Amino acid sequence: MRYAATRVGVLLSGCGTHDGTDVGEAILTLLELERRGVRPVPLAPPGPQMHVVDHTSGAEAEGEVRDMATEAARLTRGRIGRLGETPAEGLGALIIPGGSGTAKNCLQGFLQPGVARTLRPEVESLLRHFLAARKPIGLLSVANFLLVGMVDSPVLPARAGMPAEPLVVDPEHRLVYAPAFLTAGTLAEVGEGVAGLVELVLHYAAEARAVP
Repeated sequence: MRYAATRVGVLLSGCGTHDGTDVGEAILTLLELERRGVRPVPLAPPGPQMHVVDHTSGAEAEGEVRDMATEAARLTRGRIGRLGETPAEGLGALIIPGGSGTAKNCLQGFLQPGVARTLRPEVESLLRHFLAARKPIGLLSVANFLLVGMVDSPVLPARAGMPAEPLVVDPEHRLVYAPAFLTAGTLAEVGEGVAGLVELVLHYAAEARAVP
């Protein structure tokens, strides 16, 4: 089924699973959207990543600074909108690929003992818009941590855990979660979960548009 009328925001926060968005999850999401006739709307928060990680060693690159939107543009051939400049009202759905960098950059204090977790204001505003309007949100890997404290849902990490099924679905709030690389061993396995997530998110978006 094709959903050409739906504009779907894809929230990215860099390029690389340890300090930004997971590349595999992001590309598979963009691919599955395009396969269904949807033109994705890539988005990124403004400002620097929490840190920069050498992905060959896992070590932090001391003193190096990279901008989230600039790095995320590597995934989209330069097409990226900074949060706050792209109105959320024009988007029918939102998908957030994972990677630990997604949580590190969007959720300040993530993996930092003793530091309170707070969403970046631009990210919080975006998520609150979608939750209030009951427009669907798809979450991959650790992206479900971004909704903690904002909604009571089975997709939250404390309830979803490491699900045996490829998807966790919350029809009431139109939320869909796929564990992706948290449980998958191959890119092909991740692709199966992403395909199901994208199809269901677009179904919920069409359902939301049909409600008067």
